[in-house]
Amino acid sequence: MTTSATRSLKRSSPGRSSSPEVQIVQADGSLIDPNKKDHERSNGAQEISVASGTDQGIALKLSSIDELVIASHNVNSMIPLLKYLSQPRLRFKTADTATYHRQKRRKLENSSSDSSGESNTQPLPLWNPTTHLIRQYQPHVICIQEVKATARDTDLIRALKLVPQRQYTGLKLNEQPFGYTATWSLSHAKKGKNFGVVTYVRDDVKVLSTREVDWDKEGRVVVTELDGVAIYNVYALNGSEFPWNDPQTGKSRGTRNERKREFNRLLMEDVTRQRENPRTPHIILIGDFNISLAPADCFPRLRTEYPHNLARQEFNEKIMQGMQVVDIWRKVHGPEARGYSWFAIGKPHRSDAARVDYALVSEDAVDRVKSIEYLEKDQGGSDHCPLILKYNLKSSL
Repeated sequence: MTTSATRSLKRSSPGRSSSPEVQIVQADGSLIDPNKKDHERSNGAQEISVASGTDQGIALKLSSIDELVIASHNVNSMIPLLKYLSQPRLRFKTADTATYHRQKRRKLENSSSDSSGESNTQPLPLWNPTTHLIRQYQPHVICIQEVKATARDTDLIRALKLVPQRQYTGLKLNEQPFGYTATWSLSHAKKGKNFGVVTYVRDDVKVLSTREVDWDKEGRVVVTELDGVAIYNVYALNGSEFPWNDPQTGKSRGTRNERKREFNRLLMEDVTRQRENPRTPHIILIGDFNISLAPADCFPRLRTEYPHNLARQEFNEKIMQGMQVVDIWRKVHGPEARGYSWFAIGKPHRSDAARVDYALVSEDAVDRVKSIEYLEKDQGGSDHCPLILKYNLKSSL
């Protein structure tokens, strides 16, 4: 078992079968096998970067999980945290630096523990969006949107692997006895805004395959196949009448509103193909869709003017029906319930809010959903709050 190294598993995209190739990456990013390149992609294959956060002496076992806990959060940038984690002194190159950080962490824990003696802080001067989620829910899957790193940011990508590991969440061993696997899709654009999504899967969960989608180069979708279900981590476009620039050519191609609708159609087609895979008969799409689906999803009002009304109508009547999915929060909580995931910064809580982050679950898997909730008090450094979905891998029928 590796504790200060990173494993990378190369898996095929859906429909292809291959044995995973394992390579060892040192904590500073260098490879034990110099003939392999870190995070190399070719022919549609996807690198799964596994940063081990599991302590020696703890036997990891691929679990037969009945209830799957999925967390999702648009964090509105992880760049400050990633830059901090990418500093060489944090990579544990020597015993001296490892000792330094153990002492630093112990000092922080001792100075900020609650009455029960449990640590309530992280050993970093920056907000780590995974800390609270892991402490409270120990999710099997964590979907993060708006990472804002690019596919060219080698150091930040290495840091991306470290974010949910116990050395950097500040959690105790009994709170987090496992590490997480990081799979990402990042922007290939040479200029303009950066987006990016990353999905972290607990090391005790068996992952069949992961992939990006070939119809998006902005870092908006990554797909994770588990036994029986495919999880789409989605960060959809926020539409406007400004030009949309193709990330590969840099040339303008219509408006962002037009690309938003095209993105939704391409997503629907991708889900339709994925559903044909016998390994994943059920689909969960979770993340920031940048569309409020109904009047109850916004306060003080729903944007009903063109083109927002057109995108919403098409998403409700064509896209969701084509994907055969249900807005599971609305299904569980009822048509009049008020729950929000986005909150205007600088205004009183819920005075300007919208529900644009949600989970879409296969119609034939609705009975598998145990609960879904928004953590409105846990925004952290973002203008969005996290979403927690509990899903039974075994049908209740």
